[in-house]
Amino acid sequence: MELIVEGNISNKIGNKIIKFFNRHSNLEKSLLPKSTKNGKDYLNQINSSSIDFKEKSVANYAGVDFKLYYRLIFYAIQILIQQPKVADNFVHKGVVKVLQDTESKIRIYRKPYECDWWLETEKFLPPMNNLLSIILYSDATTFDGIGKTSGHPVFLTLENLPNQIQNSPESNVLLGFLSKIQDSRVKTSEAFQALQREIFHKCFNIMLRPILEKSDGLYFRIKGREMMFAARISFFIANMLKADNITTTYKLARTLQNTMPYLYGFTKRLE
Repeated sequence: MELIVEGNISNKIGNKIIKFFNRHSNLEKSLLPKSTKNGKDYLNQINSSSIDFKEKSVANYAGVDFKLYYRLIFYAIQILIQQPKVADNFVHKGVVKVLQDTESKIRIYRKPYECDWWLETEKFLPPMNNLLSIILYSDATTFDGIGKTSGHPVFLTLENLPNQIQNSPESNVLLGFLSKIQDSRVKTSEAFQALQREIFHKCFNIMLRPILEKSDGLYFRIKGREMMFAARISFFIANMLKADNITTTYKLARTLQNTMPYLYGFTKRLE
C-alpha cells in the first residue's frame, strides 16, 4: 500500500496490482487489503505522526546531523482534503465574478480561484484534470510535541479554499520539519551560513520532488468521490530572510543584502 500511495496510483490500477500479487504469491491468506480503496481508507484513519512521517539525514556539520522530518506530499494533501471543513468548501473550477449592479460589469477578485492566473492556468491543463493550487509557508518556531525542539516547519494549504477557510487550523497540514542547530558558535560561522542555504534547497527538493516529477493525473478522494488533478505550486509564504535562503542560488556567506528587489521584480513579471 505504501508504494501505491507514494506513486499516487489510481484505485483501478491498484486493484490490478493487488490481484496480481494474490495470484502469484504462495500465501494461504493475503496480507493486502481487499481493494485499494480499503487500504487507502485504513491508512487515512491513522493519525499518528510517528507512522506517516519519514526521517532523512540531509547533512552533517561539526558532528551534528541535520535531519528532515517529512511526510509524502501526496499523503499530506489527502489528509488535508479529508477534513470536513476542507471537503465541504473545496472549489474545483475557477469562476468569474462581476458586480451585477454596474453597467461596466467590474470584475471581483475576492477569492484565489477568481483571479486571472487561475483561469489562464486551467486552459493549459491536461484533459479531465482539475487544478490543485498549492500554498506552502514556513517560519521558525518551537514544537512542544517533540521536546521543545526549535526548527523550520513547512505547512501546506490549498488555494482551492476560500480565504477564511484557509486561515482555519484544520485547513493546514504539516508537510515537513527541519531542526535548527542550537550552538551559537556554529550558527555564526561562515562555512555554516553557506551550508545552510544548500540544506534548505535539498530539503525542499526532497519534499517537493514527487509532485514535481508527477504533477498531472493525480487522484484524490473528496467526499467519497475520486477526482483527477493537476498540481501547481502557486505561492510560497515566508518572511523575507527565510525566502531569501530558499530562493537564492548563490550568496556570499556574510552578505547583508537580501534578494527582495530581485524577488519583487520576478513576481511582477509573473503577474
